[in-house]
Amino acid sequence: MSLYLVSCEFSSGSEGYPEFKEQLEVLGAVQILSRTWLVKHHQGKAKKLADFLHPFLENGDRLLVQEATKEAIGINLLVADSKLLDLLGIARE
Repeated sequence: MSLYLVSCEFSSGSEGYPEFKEQLEVLGAVQILSRTWLVKHHQGKAKKLADFLHPFLENGDRLLVQEATKEAIGINLLVADSKLLDLLGIARE
């Protein structure tokens, strides 16, 4: 299993689309910033995760999916530091 950072910007300027957020919930994503999540994903490729999420976005929206590593730190995130450290525990060196 790998850990991925998913970040997006919605062209509408909104906070997002219910269907997109529902898919993130199905994946067990943890929201760490207003439009950024950490996702444990067993498929092992960022492209597979991006391909899964893309249909729930609209034209002009931006999406970044990147494998996260243990080398990360957060300040004032939407999750407790202990939760971040727990998630980073499955990330690669």
